[in-house]
Amino acid sequence: MKKLYLLRHAKSSWENLDLEDFDRPLNNRGKNQLLYMKEFIIKNKIKPELILCSTSNRTKLTNKGIFNKENTIYMDNLYHASNKELQRIIKSIDNKINNIMIIGHNPGLNEFAYELINFQKNIQTASLLEIDILVNNWDEINSKNSRFISYTNPPKKN
Repeated sequence: MKKLYLLRHAKSSWENLDLEDFDRPLNNRGKNQLLYMKEFIIKNKIKPELILCSTSNRTKLTNKGIFNKENTIYMDNLYHASNKELQRIIKSIDNKINNIMIIGHNPGLNEFAYELINFQKNIQTASLLEIDILVNNWDEINSKNSRFISYTNPPKKN
């Protein structure tokens, strides 16, 4: 069995309109979301063997704010990755790895979660979706062998 976590980046800042979307940092709400999610992840002993993270500033800051781990691969193609791109990435993961986390963006995460487990909620910023994949090989992932386990999002605070 495989475990997949989808984590949307924390809330980003629109304060500096001169910044490109890719370069936006986190705002204060995003930083507070990270504190909540870090505590939640520690409390629930969530320890991904591999973290695949978009190279945008806000996803890097999200990863570093929660994990700051060496087992992260930063991937340019996760920046606003489509459902199909997320599937391609996951299906290429080494089968020795059983537990992964993807830190990325909407609408791709939402589209992927909908296709995989019929998840119909909007994945909010800094929210974590947990999915069990009932196979031994990542390239076999599909909607028939994927099960929703949990969805956690931080409280809305500024």
